[in-house]
Amino acid sequence: MGRIRTVKPEFFQDEELSSLPEVTHLLAGGLLCYSDDDGYFNANHGLVKAAIFPLRESSMSIHDMLMQLAKIGFIRLGKAVDGKHYGQVVKFSQHQRVNRPTPSKIKTLAIQWTESVSPHGGLTEDSLPEGKGKEGKGWEENPSSERESRSDQGGAPTSNKTEKAPSREACRLAALLKSEILRNKPGYRITPAQIRKWELTADRMLLLDGRTPDQIADLIRWAQHDEFWMTNVLSMDTLREKFDQLEMKSELKSHSGDKSAPVKLPDNYVPASERILQERSARAGGAQ
Repeated sequence: MGRIRTVKPEFFQDEELSSLPEVTHLLAGGLLCYSDDDGYFNANHGLVKAAIFPLRESSMSIHDMLMQLAKIGFIRLGKAVDGKHYGQVVKFSQHQRVNRPTPSKIKTLAIQWTESVSPHGGLTEDSLPEGKGKEGKGWEENPSSERESRSDQGGAPTSNKTEKAPSREACRLAALLKSEILRNKPGYRITPAQIRKWELTADRMLLLDGRTPDQIADLIRWAQHDEFWMTNVLSMDTLREKFDQLEMKSELKSHSGDKSAPVKLPDNYVPASERILQERSARAGGAQ
């Protein structure tokens, strides 16, 4: 439920917020009303849209706008042990003075906060899940890049820093993408480093984007069976970037039927125009 809030003039003059698209700046103001009295909010994309843009189709996705706000530090995002995604307006107390505040229920949850966000709406390429599940921690930046830590023999990372392995679901999804690509082109070269990167991207899709394993697996299979997309979706990063577009395409095709395959006509098929001429000729002959 929305709350009555006050907005200071400085909100509109903030240089970092003003560097973002207008609709993202508007979302930032809406989050002040959507958040509880401690600045926490449920980051489910559908709930955010329903609360802030109930009558408007914005030019950007809720996901992208939240990531833009997280990148400048206006909010932080994370996932709790209940599996739901939450956010917090970082400097909420500077924007609002709430009289008789209601204690936040979200604040008491153990939330794994995302600390490193890329401009494209995900983690930086060198950040890996720490996985301790404590508030204030969650995703740390690994100072050495994957390219710098590869061994010459197998291409696997050789960093001495302890890293948490990707989740089992992420590994399964990366293996599925590999098998589907190789089914279409057996000789396609996929390196161990690429698989590792796919696993990390799959984890981000699960943890940050709110995708389910079944959603991702179904879209991998659909894309690799589509004549156009099988040659354009050859990495987990591309799948993540085009996810919404691919999902819409797959739904449209499932509703209308895939018309890409040619229809086989029966041997005795006669076009409608020819049948009309035959009927006219038969009527004319009968009249004589």
